[in-house]
Amino acid sequence: MKKMLMGLLSVMMACCCAFAAASCGKKDKRQFAAPAGFAFDENTFVLSFDKTDGAESYNAKVLSNKGAVVYENAALKEEKIALADKNLSAGEYTANVSVNATEEKSASETAEYKFTVTYKIADRKSTRLNS
Repeated sequence: MKKMLMGLLSVMMACCCAFAAASCGKKDKRQFAAPAGFAFDENTFVLSFDKTDGAESYNAKVLSNKGAVVYENAALKEEKIALADKNLSAGEYTANVSVNATEEKSASETAEYKFTVTYKIADRKSTRLNS
């Protein structure tokens, strides 16, 4: 019985040491703050947001009010999304943007920004040409 208890104790100690050693090598990563400061410029059809310190890239997606993806980039390198060539119709859209993880920090929560397009860019261009 004593040998069995000593063996069990040895196994438990070995497991604890292995767990402690594995935990020592890991750093707790801090998380990036979610992007903020969104703005949509309907004259240029550019959606912008504030730079997040330390961010190397962003995961960005823009959806129509019907859920169709109109823009997607998992490695966006700048704080703006050019939508002029997407031929957006008038309506409401939702942008979902998060900061991608780096070696120092984990990915942010996803920020959601809703914006409205009041006219189709093609209609605006043809109005300018006719003026």
